[in-house]
Amino acid sequence: MARKTSYLLFVGVVALTAILGNMSTVWARAQVLGATTYESNGALISGWNWVRATGESATWVFDAKALGSAKPNSIYLNITPLVTNGTDGGSGYKGAVQLQIEGSKPHQGTTVLTNPFRPTDPQNSSGIGYQTYGSAIKIPPSVLKNAETIKVTLTFKPSYKFHVAVNKSCMTIGYSL
Repeated sequence: MARKTSYLLFVGVVALTAILGNMSTVWARAQVLGATTYESNGALISGWNWVRATGESATWVFDAKALGSAKPNSIYLNITPLVTNGTDGGSGYKGAVQLQIEGSKPHQGTTVLTNPFRPTDPQNSSGIGYQTYGSAIKIPPSVLKNAETIKVTLTFKPSYKFHVAVNKSCMTIGYSL
């Protein structure tokens, strides 16, 4: 009897594994697309370009074809820049940045940069507590339609009241298949 129970349990596990294996191809799978090119005229410090003055910007270019069969309603920009309150600034600061998105049609979006680090301290933290993450900006289907590339530009605005540092890897496109 114990042998029959073990066999039935084994068959059940194999069947469930097969069913779940087939279902996983139907479920969405999150993917990340990195930029193919990046450039910035902000000061380069320790691998980060600081966009902190009028006229400074950063631009990422993504291969729109690499998104393949992704559904346009499930494509988002994600950003993880550094943020501080000034030159040699402090920790725990947050803010928002505006991004210009260009593909088949232009689109503009604002993302809030969240900084969970505490304490917020205006004194020089030597980079500790600068890391933020941006809530995603949805890329509309009209931007993607027949687009070869997606170009994203962050330009400093005097209203930011903080310094933001970016690099090639801090901007990605998140999507699901």
